[in-house]
Amino acid sequence: MYVINSSRRLPIFDETQINQSDKHDLEKVLEILNAISDRTIVWIVSGFHEGHLERVKTYMRSQKHKYIDFYALSVDEEAVVKLEELNKLYKLDVWDELQCIGDSACSPLELIDVYSQIPSTHSG
Repeated sequence: MYVINSSRRLPIFDETQINQSDKHDLEKVLEILNAISDRTIVWIVSGFHEGHLERVKTYMRSQKHKYIDFYALSVDEEAVVKLEELNKLYKLDVWDELQCIGDSACSPLELIDVYSQIPSTHSG
């Protein structure tokens, strides 16, 4: 998914896997970080493998000249179950049923970690 933060005019890149982070996912995120100079990266998985987030932050600390904000989020298991149920519906019926993801007691996404290097005065 590719989105623009309209107030800061900076791209937001989302990398999502509905599974535990693995080495392949980590390498993909590091490739994205290496290829960009200013934007926000959001990495969403069901859980982070030990050391993956520290490796991302270590890379970012070594690249202080890059204006990147990094957000790590985990997707709630109940939300994944509801997504699987929605995936079984006829395509045109899914839109009317999307609210079921937000109807649970828990938020579908949990913020796990943030690492920010974009100065508040910077805009794209």
